[in-house]
Amino acid sequence: MLYYGEAIGRKEERPIYLGVDVAGAKNTWVSALSPGSDGLNVVHGPRLASLKLIFSYCENNDVIAAAIDAQLTIPLSEDSGFRTSDLHLRSLLPSDCRNWVAPINSLMAVEDTGSLRR
Repeated sequence: MLYYGEAIGRKEERPIYLGVDVAGAKNTWVSALSPGSDGLNVVHGPRLASLKLIFSYCENNDVIAAAIDAQLTIPLSEDSGFRTSDLHLRSLLPSDCRNWVAPINSLMAVEDTGSLRR
């Protein structure tokens, strides 16, 4: 198992298809596939990795496509799952109420009626 912050692997000479599941600062997963004579081969099985590490891997390898599962409303610079506005709101609340503002990843099970189509 690769741990957060370690290198994803050696430089690959073949084209890579990358799958990334961005689920917070310490819970982002990546996996890589590559075409071979017998179909697609697993280059790197699912493992934890930082966004910085994934970006570096893409720059140093022939990644030709990446499928990304992420909340695209949060900038990559905000690894904690809290948007800048969330952090500001938390700082304005009394200390015993700061947990009222939750990171976006903890809200996955909450229905977002504003984006539902009926």
